[in-house]
Amino acid sequence: MTNKPLTLAQVAPGSRVRIIRVDDHASAGRLLAMGLRPGQCVTLVRRTVFGAAYYISGEYQQYGIRRDEAAILWVEYVD
Repeated sequence: MTNKPLTLAQVAPGSRVRIIRVDDHASAGRLLAMGLRPGQCVTLVRRTVFGAAYYISGEYQQYGIRRDEAAILWVEYVD
């Protein structure tokens, strides 16, 4: 497990990561409003069968986001 930045769409289910950046995208405002901001640690719980949706959990919330939204969340692994 390296600590190089990658997108949430690239990590394996069960991985605990910290959001380090949210790219400019039409859904960026929605993600930020949901509380998915740089510095927050989340766990990728699972992906749907064809990878269209990603389920993640934060400190006290669970989120369902689309593949294109997962691709704009840059993360790094945490211990």
